[in-house]
Amino acid sequence: MTIKIVQNPRLSAPLLGLGVLLLATIAALLPILLSRRDWLNLRGWPQLLKFFTAALHPNLNQSLLETAFQASLTTLAYAVCGTFLTALIGLVVGVLATEVFWLSTIGRVWPSRLVRLLLVVPRAIHELLWALLLLNIWGLDSLTAIVAIAIPFGAITARIFADLIDDTPRQALEAVTNSGVSTLVAFCYTLLPQAFLNLLSYAFYRFECALRSAAVLGVIGAGGLGQEIRVSLDAFKYADLWTFFYSLLLLNGLVDWLSAWLRSRLNCAPRTQLSGSEVRTFSPQAPSIPLLLAIALIPVIWSFWYVHPDLSLVTAARSQRLWQQFVGGLWPLKWGNLGVLGSQAIDTVAMSVLAIVMAGVGGLLLAFPAAHNLGRLLGGVGANPCDRGFCSTVRGFSCCWLGRYPRQSGPWWCCM
Repeated sequence: MTIKIVQNPRLSAPLLGLGVLLLATIAALLPILLSRRDWLNLRGWPQLLKFFTAALHPNLNQSLLETAFQASLTTLAYAVCGTFLTALIGLVVGVLATEVFWLSTIGRVWPSRLVRLLLVVPRAIHELLWALLLLNIWGLDSLTAIVAIAIPFGAITARIFADLIDDTPRQALEAVTNSGVSTLVAFCYTLLPQAFLNLLSYAFYRFECALRSAAVLGVIGAGGLGQEIRVSLDAFKYADLWTFFYSLLLLNGLVDWLSAWLRSRLNCAPRTQLSGSEVRTFSPQAPSIPLLLAIALIPVIWSFWYVHPDLSLVTAARSQRLWQQFVGGLWPLKWGNLGVLGSQAIDTVAMSVLAIVMAGVGGLLLAFPAAHNLGRLLGGVGANPCDRGFCSTVRGFSCCWLGRYPRQSGPWWCCM
């Protein structure tokens, strides 16, 4: 008698992925478990308890609240300036990274692949590392924080913009170019207006990310809420710390709400549903594209005025000399450090694997209380207004406190 084992192809791939993830987790844990160092510091728990206890009584002194307000404006201005440069870089480089642009120009796609390959370098370096580099060249100026946000975010946005434009229907572009119009002009009158709402929706998301990055850059002393949080953390003033934390949470929540409202008002697709193949049109009450861009320039102009970056640093003789030293130090490589770099790379990958596993488990646990259909998940709860209010309260707490706060202050958890 033989037993025939029937394999289900729908289960084999997930099980294989789960097995690989389990092996990777074990491999990442081995160096920690086998090391002789204490991987858990139990003496830090009393300090951690003081930190969380201070959340119940933040410092509401008037002078501190004024400082928090001014720091919030600085953080917001950094985010607006960084998003403005991000959108410019993303649009210009994004067009150059599209296949449709080069097919319409020279009939080849290899330049777009080259541009996409070059975008890997700025995308791979975190904005905090860019800030540390620019800090040595430009010093503690607001220009450092703005450009540190714009470089990696601009590269990421360029890649996404290129994909969205490439997926946009090309019939209108082909019709205009066949009539003798130049490719660039045809782009401005056909593909870009068609893809505008999708590009705008992703730009809103980048603005939300830029706000969190602007706070993180306080580590280098760039100002804003990040710097105030770092100063309070170093001084163990947890009551002050939570005041700035709450300010950051409130600012982040307002920006998230404003982005969602503008997306709905303009008929933009949600970020998770972006697709270039779906051409969206403006809602009837929305302004035209030129008027919309003119309105968007108002906060941009105010932000640059508020943080007043010193643009002369770009062309200063000292900056040029330091840039030359930096570029000259890129080659030749010091091969003697490869052993140290190898071990550090392994540690980095191990930490990344453990972080992914913990984030995945946490995401699964938080996905249920944050779900829109929480009532059905609870077995029919939500049939009456009281139940709906309960579900909305649970979901709001999960999205706001368990979703927004940890994701926008990760480096501060690390510092703590």
